[in-house]
Amino acid sequence: MTSFLSWIDHDPTARERSQQILALFSEKESRDELGMGTIRDAIADLLFPGTSTIQTRLRYFLFVPWTYEALERGNRRGEAFLADGRRDELRMLSTFQKQEGDRGLIGEEAGASLKRLPSSVYWAGLHSWGIRKAFPGGMEDYSNGWASFKKQVERILDKVGDEEEGDGAESHRIWHRRAIELRPEGFPNNMDFRLRLEEREFLTDRIRTSHPDSLLAWLAVRPEQVKGIDAGYVWEHPNLGQFTSEVREIVELGRVLSGLTQGAAILYNLQLGEIKEDEELKTTYREWFQEWCADVEADLQAVGAWNPARLWEIVTKGGGRPSLAAKSFLETWHRHVLEAPRGLIENVAARDLVKHREMALKGGRSRFRNVAARNQWRGGAGTMAMEFRWTQAKRHLDDLVADL
Repeated sequence: MTSFLSWIDHDPTARERSQQILALFSEKESRDELGMGTIRDAIADLLFPGTSTIQTRLRYFLFVPWTYEALERGNRRGEAFLADGRRDELRMLSTFQKQEGDRGLIGEEAGASLKRLPSSVYWAGLHSWGIRKAFPGGMEDYSNGWASFKKQVERILDKVGDEEEGDGAESHRIWHRRAIELRPEGFPNNMDFRLRLEEREFLTDRIRTSHPDSLLAWLAVRPEQVKGIDAGYVWEHPNLGQFTSEVREIVELGRVLSGLTQGAAILYNLQLGEIKEDEELKTTYREWFQEWCADVEADLQAVGAWNPARLWEIVTKGGGRPSLAAKSFLETWHRHVLEAPRGLIENVAARDLVKHREMALKGGRSRFRNVAARNQWRGGAGTMAMEFRWTQAKRHLDDLVADL
């Protein structure tokens, strides 16, 4: 199974050209310019639930409950509670012991000015994995309501008896009991990202129990499918054929989706380069688009078999709700691609489809309408291929199987 990015590895000339192209574009300009984010995220949620693009290391799934359960022993509420939480999270981060080759420390450069604390980054994932048992909303709900929640639980247990050792007790907790039991003595001093055996077992169980059909769960219980695997995209995993049939279908739908939307993004940027009369960008994008067309032609059977109706069914299963406009855009673009890939670059209908999609999404901030917005563009807007959080999931899985 090939990727639409396969041209990067075809030959030294192509590789050098690709490096020149990618060097033009900054990561922050690789945004969702054509409104495909809802579809992308729904697929990512099915494959790697509980993850996000701003997560770094797996052990934060334990650091956060360890920090906040300790705060619950006090009497602070609301904003005061959150202020204490920020203080303790920054303290925890400042006491980290860096291991050789360690990466992923949140706030390493920002320090006390850090805006997104680990609790914010991991809050939704903690609930998804069943480590946070209560308060499905945000941190504000939790900070205002944790004390009342515990008082209600105490009243319930007074009436029905303490089920501390039974399964029912978990519904009366904010945090999973086992997560808190694993807190090391002296926390948060001398923390690092290396998981202890019992922590590894707990997190594996949480992933497997909470999302048994996901690729994340399948890989979590198979260290041999994680260790030593060097794949830039999930569809490049060397043992893709061993994934479950359901997961393989999702991966294939995502692979073709990634390639299709990347082609539309290249055409979008080409049109902006033409409006700006930037010869370098025009040449770059024309070459890139022709290379993209060559990959489409090499993968035309898979592109033709790609079924948008099935994609919508799967996206809905993953909780995504793509708009009718997003569906229409993607289905129409798919038809244009199948009709004549090589002719797309001069296809007025295809060009207008991309242009009008961006204009509908951005309104007065559209780069086609707004000169100031266009002048801020430097190329590369939205051209990064979708990876469906594979990078973040692979980092978590590497942490999970380290030292095994």
